[in-house]
Amino acid sequence: MAAVGTLAREGDPLPWVRTVTSRLAISTWRRTRNRVRAHFRHGAAADVHELSADRVALLEALRELPQQQRQAVVLHHLLDLPVEQVAQETGTSNGAVRTRLSRARKALGSA
Repeated sequence: MAAVGTLAREGDPLPWVRTVTSRLAISTWRRTRNRVRAHFRHGAAADVHELSADRVALLEALRELPQQQRQAVVLHHLLDLPVEQVAQETGTSNGAVRTRLSRARKALGSA
């Protein structure tokens, strides 16, 4: 319960929530990856839904980025956070976030 007390004293819980959400998403991704491997070994489950072409393209493009650039893109462009808040949540400077976003845009533009 010490973490809850610290969180309440320090104010804004959103960075903590995003960190937990990010970790849960990574766990979900790993489970999904294992399901895909099982699919190739044993065949598809009966109730598997198709992914849209746009979603598949987005996921493939994001996978090509280094983790720090991908995190900056998701926080800034998909969650609409300002650069300053992305910097705070990732523990980097505003300039570092801008550089990551610039490099990610360049990489995504040439893909």
